[in-house]
Amino acid sequence: MEHGDYYPFNSDTIVARDGDCVVIDCRGTHLCGYVAIENYKLPTAWIGDYRPDSLELLNIHGGLTYAEDKGDCTVFGFDCAHLDDDRDPALRRPDHVLGLARQMEQQIMEYARRHPEVRDADEERRMEILDEVRATAIMTSEPNPIALFCAAFRGGE
Repeated sequence: MEHGDYYPFNSDTIVARDGDCVVIDCRGTHLCGYVAIENYKLPTAWIGDYRPDSLELLNIHGGLTYAEDKGDCTVFGFDCAHLDDDRDPALRRPDHVLGLARQMEQQIMEYARRHPEVRDADEERRMEILDEVRATAIMTSEPNPIALFCAAFRGGE
């Protein structure tokens, strides 16, 4: 997909880019990862919003912290400015954060594909589907704290 003149794809602080994923250096203090996903591939409620339908439970570094509707696509993002992120040298490497952005893209796309199944499932099956979606990640990352809490609450992980 072609990206218009919009943030973050027009940022002068891009440090890594691959297709629909981009990493920017935020004020020289931390990196942020983003992905643009075409709106027609997303449930309507997700367009421009990172809070609906358990998106916060995906295994995205620190959880989603950004979503903005850009007309034909929604840009989702996360940041590497959470407590103790500065202690992990990998989170200062653009290639690693780009991998986390690709992981985010893969999980959002898989969860969107399975959204009709999630919508019709009971709570237990929804959580199973979320676990399956999180397992599709291309690379491993630390689970986000909300996902860990929910898994512990269910008696798993």
